[in-house]
Amino acid sequence: FFIVIDNQTKGTLVHLASPLVVVIIFIMFRAFTAATRRTATLAQRRSASSLGPSLAEQEEVFDNAAKTLSTYRNLSVFIAIPTCLVIAYKAFFLSAHEERPEFVPYSHLRKRTSKFPWGDGQHSLFHGHNNALADGYEH
Repeated sequence: FFIVIDNQTKGTLVHLASPLVVVIIFIMFRAFTAATRRTATLAQRRSASSLGPSLAEQEEVFDNAAKTLSTYRNLSVFIAIPTCLVIAYKAFFLSAHEERPEFVPYSHLRKRTSKFPWGDGQHSLFHGHNNALADGYEH
C-alpha cells in the first residue's frame, strides 16, 4: 500500500491507493496455505511408511508440485503483473504535479554547526531540488 496525503486539507485526508491489492494478497495467501496444507499431508503420509515413499506417492507429490506451479504462474501472469502495471500507470500518468510549499525560515530547522565535508559544505549527501538550504530553495 502507498498512502497519498492531500495537501489542501493539511494531511487530514488520507487515500489508500488500491483496494485491489488487498484482494490479490488474500488470493495469494489462500493459495499458499492450500499448497502448504497439501504438502504437509503428503509429508505425513510419506513419513508413516518405513520403506520410503512408493512410486504412487512420488507421482502424487510431482502432480501436486505441477498444480502449485501452475497456480502461482497464473496468479503472477493474470493478477500480479496487470495490477502492477495499473498502479504504475496511475502513479506516473494520472498523478498531478504538486507545487513546492513556500519556504519559511524556521530558526530550529536546517542548523549548520559545521559544513559538510564535500562540495560547498551546504548540500547534504542526498540533496535534491526539493530540499531547502538554510537561506531558501535553489532556483
